[in-house]
Amino acid sequence: MNIDEHPFLRPARSTKSAAPVLGILDIVVAFLATEIALAFLVVLFLSDVSLSLASTAGVSIILFSQALRSFSPYAVTKFGVGPVKQWHFRFELRDILRGVGFGLLLMLLVASSNFIGLALFDLETDEVSNTAILTEAKESSIFLTLLVLVVVLVGAPVSEELFYRGLVMRVFERIGESASRGTFFSRYGGQITGVFVSALLFGLMHAPTPPAGESVKPEARYVVWFSIFLVGVVLGVIAMKYRRLGPSIIAHASLNSVTTIAVFAQGNM
Repeated sequence: MNIDEHPFLRPARSTKSAAPVLGILDIVVAFLATEIALAFLVVLFLSDVSLSLASTAGVSIILFSQALRSFSPYAVTKFGVGPVKQWHFRFELRDILRGVGFGLLLMLLVASSNFIGLALFDLETDEVSNTAILTEAKESSIFLTLLVLVVVLVGAPVSEELFYRGLVMRVFERIGESASRGTFFSRYGGQITGVFVSALLFGLMHAPTPPAGESVKPEARYVVWFSIFLVGVVLGVIAMKYRRLGPSIIAHASLNSVTTIAVFAQGNM
C-alpha cells in the first residue's frame, strides 16, 4: 500500500524525508520526560513525605507529563510530520457505543492476562496493580480526587491516544512501509510496524505500583507490561480500522472508568 493513499496516516507532502527522524526525536524526548515524571512520582510515594503532599505533587507531575505528550503532536506538526487533522482526531456519535464495547473487551483481556500471569509466576493481585494513585485519591480531599479523576478519565485517554496511536503509530507506520517496500510484507508491513511499536512503548510506560514500602518483583513488571501491550495492540487496530481516534479514545476512557469504579467500590463492599 502506498502511504500517500492511506487516509489515516498520510504524510505531509512537503517534508517527507525529514519527518520520520524529527518524529522519532520528539517521541524520545516525550518518552524520557514522562519516565522521569513517573519515577519522581514513585519516589514521592515511597518517601517520608506525607501521602497527601506526595499524591498532590504526583498528580501535578502527571498533569505536566500529559500536557507534554499532548503538545508533542503539535511540535512534530511544526517540524513537518503533518497536521493533527491527518491523524483523524475526531469523533462520531456511534464511537461512544463502539468505544464502550471495546473498553469492556479490553477489561476482560487485561483480567485474563493478569490471571494467567498470577498463576504462572505465583504472584498476589496487589503485586500487579497499577492503581496506587487511585487508591490514594480515594482517601484524600475532594479536590485531589476530582483532579485525579480528570487525569485518569480524560487526560490519559486523550493525550495517550494522540501520542501513541497518533504520533508514534503514524511515524513508525511510515518507516515500516518504507522498509518493507518490495518484500512479502509490503502490503501490511507499515501498519503492523506502527501498531507493534506503539503498543510496545505504551506497555513499557506502565508499571505496577504496589503498596508503599513494598518492592516490585520483576515478574510483576512482565505481567503488567504484557497486559498493557495487548491493550495497546487492540487500541492500535481500532484506530487503524476506523481511520480516526474517536473509538480508541472512548475505549481507553471506558477501560480506565471500569478500573476506577472497581477501586472506589472496594472500600464500600
